[in-house]
Amino acid sequence: MLIAKVKAFLLHLYPELRRFNIFKQIQLELSPHLDPRMKAVLRFSLPVFILVVILGIGLPLGSFIVGLFSPRLITPPPLGIVTPVVTSSYQSPFIPLKKTIENFNLILPDPAPPLVDNNIILDAPDQ
Repeated sequence: MLIAKVKAFLLHLYPELRRFNIFKQIQLELSPHLDPRMKAVLRFSLPVFILVVILGIGLPLGSFIVGLFSPRLITPPPLGIVTPVVTSSYQSPFIPLKKTIENFNLILPDPAPPLVDNNIILDAPDQ
């Protein structure tokens, strides 16, 4: 009953399917030879089989197509031998001054402690 509704719906959507008599011939030839159990097995297993075949063909084909658009690995050419450039060194007379400034210690030392004189008298002098 459901198949008849689907068939009627498809024929209503696509009336050109009525032109294909090959489907009618296949149905007329196979129907007498199949028992009801085999028809039920075919009814449920045939769509699954078709889905597996479509996935089996579609997945490798899709991965091949995606592989066409993936970026290629580009490696640069090998570098040649690099030779160092010889430069003359210049000795400036200000290098010791520069080193003195760089090494200047910013932490000041503690101030010198005051001299302690134990003989100091803090009383007022007698006049």
